[in-house]
Amino acid sequence: MKKEVFALSVICLFFTGQSLAQSQPSARINAMCNSYANMARIANPDVVYKECLYGARDAKLKGGAICEHKKQQFNAQASSLNGMNRAEFVEIGQAYRVGCNAGR
Repeated sequence: MKKEVFALSVICLFFTGQSLAQSQPSARINAMCNSYANMARIANPDVVYKECLYGARDAKLKGGAICEHKKQQFNAQASSLNGMNRAEFVEIGQAYRVGCNAGR
């Protein structure tokens, strides 16, 4: 009876440890994105948060090549804007970059 309980405990700890290890990166990404969204001054914090999460997701795809491509797109489009539109777009682009870095 004790051996069965011990074996069951070890199995439960093994699977619990794996799920905690898998959830730590996503918790770190959520914390970073949430922190960056809370610092948003111009752009909508919800948009900043979502864009950060998109960056983290894209960092995991194709070895980060998608991140690099989209960063170039952000830079090109930001250079065509001016004033508050540019400031808002740059802030959203920075959130995407933070997500890319967090997702690596």
